[in-house]
Amino acid sequence: MVRILVTGGAGYIGGHVLSALRERGDDLVVVDDLSSGIPGRLEPGELRTMSLTAPDAALRIASILEAEDVEAVMHFAARKAVAESVARPAWYYAENLGGLASLLQGMESAGVDRLIFSSSAAVYGRTE
Repeated sequence: MVRILVTGGAGYIGGHVLSALRERGDDLVVVDDLSSGIPGRLEPGELRTMSLTAPDAALRIASILEAEDVEAVMHFAARKAVAESVARPAWYYAENLGGLASLLQGMESAGVDRLIFSSSAAVYGRTE
């Protein structure tokens, strides 16, 4: 059994990954801001509600990783609406890259060096 932190675990992809990890017997902690996720996908006690772009996000992530004795992180938290990303590119940059930077800083501080990073299929192909 591995103790894993899953960012964006209340989302569609994150929720499916959580199901597979639970079946495997892993111990899970979820970080999600619930801006588009569904809390019903989570088990009681798994959720730590926070935004990865909050000013104190790196410190909070490090604290969670240390307190929960996390060994690995799976990162699914990101904005993904194509039309919105075209309308608000700077905000998307800050949300997605800034959130990832906070996560990586928190991981470095806590000494967690195992990361699986997932990107949405929404970043591929042409849109109208």
